[in-house]
Amino acid sequence: MAGATMLGPGRWSSACDAKASGAGVGRAARWLVVVCAWCIAGGWAEGEGGRLFECWDVGASNRVQVLVPGDAGSLTDALRGVARWTIPGSSWVVVRLGPGSHEQRGTLTVHHPFGARLGIVGACDGGSPATVLRWSGPTDGIYVGQNHALGELGDLRIENASPALRGNASGVLADEGGHIWCGSNVVVSGFYYGFTARRNGTIRCQGTAVERSGDAGYFAYMGGHIDACRSRSRGADDRGQGLGSGYVAEYGGSIDAGEAVAEGCFLAGFQALSGGSIRAAQSIARDNEGHGYRVRDCGVIVAHGHQAPGNARGAVSNPFGDGVFVER
Repeated sequence: MAGATMLGPGRWSSACDAKASGAGVGRAARWLVVVCAWCIAGGWAEGEGGRLFECWDVGASNRVQVLVPGDAGSLTDALRGVARWTIPGSSWVVVRLGPGSHEQRGTLTVHHPFGARLGIVGACDGGSPATVLRWSGPTDGIYVGQNHALGELGDLRIENASPALRGNASGVLADEGGHIWCGSNVVVSGFYYGFTARRNGTIRCQGTAVERSGDAGYFAYMGGHIDACRSRSRGADDRGQGLGSGYVAEYGGSIDAGEAVAEGCFLAGFQALSGGSIRAAQSIARDNEGHGYRVRDCGVIVAHGHQAPGNARGAVSNPFGDGVFVER
């Protein structure tokens, strides 16, 4: 299929690897070039915007995209528009956002009955996300809960523009058995928590990044699980509360952080406490103001082959002697 790459069963990238001809082609022009390439190749069904807000069976082996702007004026409108669509197992629906900033109001809750076959995908420029979903104030960004799923987030920068007013909000939140699948080209910036999985929620976000979080960049809590292999968390800092770690697992939460990198964090690069556990094989905790790895209250970190250079308070902390840190 021209200009598209298979990511997994039913998943297609937004063609970040496609090269627009001519050095002077800008983001908007590149967006049009990519969309036109798909249309010519016959990879996506056209003209389905008119079916928004209707009951519609997408049909077997069909791939449909909804353009924002274009078919819908906003991401919220697009999700409302497909809310009554039936998406069979062999089909896929993508809400595709153009480059630039898309301002959001309130939490974007995704509870589509066929959400495992629904994607929200942006544009990219030189390999970096060119689409920004921007919130302000103390509100979570994208929320999936109550055993619902979101099949893909891709090529997006998810940003809180007012960190001073963010409260304890999360950029991406899976709750109460909800599941979220992210492509690697997703960055969360400025939220108090970047990716949060709690109460048996799960997030697969390998290769993603979190910047300028508060308590934690990646936070697994009360039985939540995050697959964050090869991810990066930078600058977690809430020094007013004595908090700020790149990866935190707590109250039975778990994180797979193999080959992950935590740097520039106030308290620790990786922290497991209150029965939380982190697999951090081949991970790197570097240049943190606190420790590289911190365990307490029966928290467990297994960090075979880890590296911990340049941490101001040392590589490993077990302040009460009741945590477990395994390095070989």
